[in-house]
Amino acid sequence: MSTSSYNLKSGPDLPYTEYRGRQFLSLVTQDSLEAMQNFELRDGDVVTIGYPKTGTHWIRTIVRQILHEKRERCDEDVDFVLEHTYPGRPPCHVELQEVASPRLMHTFLSRDLAPPGLARPSQKIKVLVMLRNPKDICISYYRWSQQVNYLKTPQSWETFQEDFLCGNVQRGSYYDHALGWWQMKDDPHFLFIKYEDLRKRTFSTVKDTAVFLNKPLSDAEAEFVIESCSFETPIEPGKKLARIKRKGVVGDWKNNFTEPQSEAFDKHSKEKLEGSGLEFEYE
Repeated sequence: MSTSSYNLKSGPDLPYTEYRGRQFLSLVTQDSLEAMQNFELRDGDVVTIGYPKTGTHWIRTIVRQILHEKRERCDEDVDFVLEHTYPGRPPCHVELQEVASPRLMHTFLSRDLAPPGLARPSQKIKVLVMLRNPKDICISYYRWSQQVNYLKTPQSWETFQEDFLCGNVQRGSYYDHALGWWQMKDDPHFLFIKYEDLRKRTFSTVKDTAVFLNKPLSDAEAEFVIESCSFETPIEPGKKLARIKRKGVVGDWKNNFTEPQSEAFDKHSKEKLEGSGLEFEYE
């Protein structure tokens, strides 16, 4: 399906950047994507990875709170999304060269586009990969695309599903993204976190995350992190999360998919994930 299935919004960040057959927000330049092959990871770096709408902002907030090691809610630090260039700032990958270690950074990149030191780590780094069931991603991505002015507006829910399944959305195929990183599931540099676990088994997931980061938490400290980073915590107007937070529930897809749509989606997912060992909770 071509991009003609979208109606373009007005705004300085449209149209998308095209790179290797995939669409990226215009703040992801071709120069930055090509620079990834020369970006060097350092000992102590902590990297969070996720496809859009997998809970990336939530896990970054939790990781930041754990690393800060203090009994007060930490404010958002300067956001370093590895491949982004924000207005009025140098490219993040350039800024990060001047940031003292340990550095905390995020990327939405698939493994084939990521820096070699991240795709095949040799440094002493920690990599946390967020995963989420594709049905909830699809409906969340659809609602997000309707609301923000830097994404193309879907023509309809039906056409968006088709585009999502064939990877004709910003950042490309979720299945390719997830399966590419899933190849590293046995590598000790990596921790894979499923959104459903973070939402439904928050306490144990936060504790496990802290252990992985070599920052183990007491039960009281874990509860503080959870409260500080809770999805239910009221958000001040103008904060980044206020723009991207929606329901955050597991199983919201059931309120949007028809039975035939659900069956077709399940068939596609089964074909894509078969033999990988990667499974998801859907409710």
